[in-house]
Amino acid sequence: MGENAFHYDVVAQIRMDHWSRGRVALLGDAGYCCSPLTGQGTSAALTAAYVLAGELHAAGGDHRAAFASYQERLRDHVTANQALFDLGRALTAARDTTSGADGGTDADPTDAPGFDEPAPETTTAFRAAMAFDPPDC
Repeated sequence: MGENAFHYDVVAQIRMDHWSRGRVALLGDAGYCCSPLTGQGTSAALTAAYVLAGELHAAGGDHRAAFASYQERLRDHVTANQALFDLGRALTAARDTTSGADGGTDADPTDAPGFDEPAPETTTAFRAAMAFDPPDC
């Protein structure tokens, strides 16, 4: 490979209906990758670990009940964080449409919608993703 070689692979996100099976529960990127573009993966994993520990304690050893409560408590938070991935793709597509007529990159990508001031849906999406009231343990 030459010095200017660049490799890019697919960025994908898997959304699962269930984060546990039997005695195994998935947390963080293993169960619900938020987005590599938002920096929320670690926050979601730490929040999940905290919630799962509390639910395991509250369930008194019944892992099935704990896993169900864990998923129920976190589902909206995770869904909101995963939605940021879709928002990022939409902003990227909008930015890409600002390239020059010849397909070049002579246009300023910050001229795309949403780069001068966050759109209302962007602000709403980020607030929803950040809002989580952790349980008392």
